[in-house]
Amino acid sequence: MKYIKTFENVKEPQIGDYVLCYQFGLINKEIENFINSSLGKIVNIYNNNINNNKMYVVEYKNVPKNLLQNSHFYKYQTPKRSSNTARNLSRNEIIFWNKDKELVKNKIEIINNVKKYNL
Repeated sequence: MKYIKTFENVKEPQIGDYVLCYQFGLINKEIENFINSSLGKIVNIYNNNINNNKMYVVEYKNVPKNLLQNSHFYKYQTPKRSSNTARNLSRNEIIFWNKDKELVKNKIEIINNVKKYNL
């Protein structure tokens, strides 16, 4: 017997989703520019005990060494990888997410072109 697979309309980011984040008001503008123009991947979700909000652990690749030296990024370990670079972000800092990596990359490229040409 064949089963019809139902698809849920997911309204929240999930582990494994690729994300585009937006942060503003950081002291270090280099970190702000890197996060606002880089592709991240959600690797963990947890509840923040202070304000009971969901926090997303977003993994970034190719983080410049000068940004790794301050406390905005941290290293963590998973069973599959020995060391990764991540940052904790709240739901309101994630502006776009999707399982399809290329779709998120295209969105980042569009936003970067808009900034570049002041559209």
